[in-house]
Amino acid sequence: MAKVKYYYDTKTLSYKKIERTKLNMLIRILLFISSSSAIALCLVLLFFTLFDSPKEKELKREINNLLVQYELLEEKISNSFTILDELQERDDNIYRVIFEADPIDASIRKAGFGGVNRYTKYEGFKHSELISDLNRKVDQLSKAIYVQSKSFDDVLKMIENKEEMLAHIPAIQPVANKNLKRMALG
Repeated sequence: MAKVKYYYDTKTLSYKKIERTKLNMLIRILLFISSSSAIALCLVLLFFTLFDSPKEKELKREINNLLVQYELLEEKISNSFTILDELQERDDNIYRVIFEADPIDASIRKAGFGGVNRYTKYEGFKHSELISDLNRKVDQLSKAIYVQSKSFDDVLKMIENKEEMLAHIPAIQPVANKNLKRMALG
């Protein structure tokens, strides 16, 4: 049972019972519900800003894993570029020198793709620069590998031509072994 409340009337100098109307009760209930809802909303917002949900934790962990994988791929690509540079150096300074061929020009080896931005489909994301950069390096690596492959094909053709040329060069001793004492006619 609800408490009965009184107020002091100064005109009659007596206590009078406070009558509660249905409108007054409805206003008080709505005021209580709205203030409780506002406090609950503030607490929920505060909770979600301070603490991550399990799904958010899982997604953040996955993002960190992907970033680590991107760094590892970048390192592998750098190592591949180093190996490719060594192959190019060997091709230019050993194989092509042996066969008296000109080395491949650096502008051909390091040629770009042209004025088209091929990586616009990766834009608009948080780590789009990382993805675009990685794809650009993979494209450059594949193009450099293609150029080096063509260079090795040329070297193989030079080897076949050199074998044919060497087959036509006489490789016998023009003087018999018993006559090797003489150095000139005489």
